[in-house]
Amino acid sequence: MLTDNEKFLAHYVSIKLVRDVSRVPPERAAKTLCILKDARARHVTNDEAWKLSNSADQHLTTIFQPETALPQYWEELEQLTEREQFVVEFVAVYATGTIKNIPHTRFQEGVAKTIKKFTETHGLTSKECNDIGEELLDEFFIADGFLKSLRPNTRFEQIKGRHTRLDDSDSQWGV
Repeated sequence: MLTDNEKFLAHYVSIKLVRDVSRVPPERAAKTLCILKDARARHVTNDEAWKLSNSADQHLTTIFQPETALPQYWEELEQLTEREQFVVEFVAVYATGTIKNIPHTRFQEGVAKTIKKFTETHGLTSKECNDIGEELLDEFFIADGFLKSLRPNTRFEQIKGRHTRLDDSDSQWGV
C-alpha cells in the first residue's frame, strides 16, 4: 500500500515532468497538485509537501544532472526512504516514456533497469518494486478519474459562456 508521502511524490514528479516539457502554466500545475494532495494524500501537510518536493527535485537532479546536484546537507531536504526514491525514479521513467512517446520495448527496458538498480543497491525485492509499480499505476488511474470528474463539461460551459476557476490557496511546491 502506498503511503501518503509516496502518493504525493508520485503526483509531484509526474506533474513536474509534464510541466517541464509542455505549456502547462505553473499556476495550473500547482492547482492540480494542491487538489491531488488534498484528495489523494490528505495527511501530508504543506510543510511536509514543501520538504518532499525539494527532496524529490534533489533526487531527480542527481539522476538527470549529477554534476549540478545540490549539497545533501540542505536544510529543506528530507531524506527520502528507499521506497520513496523508487517512486520518484519509477514515475520519472514512466512519465518520460509517456511524454516522449518512447517505444514500448525501450520503455520496458527503462522500467526493468530501474527495478534492477533498486533490487541490487537499495535493498528492495523485485516483488516489492513490482507491487509499488502496480500500486502507482492504480493511483494514477484513480487520480485521473478524480480529476476528470472535477472538470466541467467543456462544450456545455462554452455554450453558457462561463468558466470555472479552482481555488489557488496553496499554489506552491515548485511546479
